[in-house]
Amino acid sequence: MRTAPGSHLSLSGRVEEEKMSKFKDGELVKWSSQAAGCSKEKTGQIAQVVAAGQLPDRDRFLHLYKSSGVGIARNHESYVVMVGKRPYWPRVTHLEAVTPENPWPAYRNAKCGDCGKEFDSHAHMDSVCPACGGRLTGTL
Repeated sequence: MRTAPGSHLSLSGRVEEEKMSKFKDGELVKWSSQAAGCSKEKTGQIAQVVAAGQLPDRDRFLHLYKSSGVGIARNHESYVVMVGKRPYWPRVTHLEAVTPENPWPAYRNAKCGDCGKEFDSHAHMDSVCPACGGRLTGTL
């Protein structure tokens, strides 16, 4: 089987792309996930660049190791993404950079879930309330 330049055939027979780091630590990304028939868009910040063949840092991201755990190491670079205080280890193919052309979803008429203070301006999802540090919610 012939492969395109910059790609190789993996042991599983799938063509895999050889890429430089797609994202950097601290970069904003978004992706869609699906569970129980519901699709949800998640947006967060890269917290760890995981090298091919490695697992996420167990000390920093213990939540990933609970219940069924993280599974096996991936054969490509991957990323741990923090959405609020929760870590995720999404598939790289699902991640998109957050850019002005591909913006981070924002709330309109944001309201703090803790103190109840309302804000007229847009607030980014997972933003914290400037008054009390609580989580902002609102209408997308």
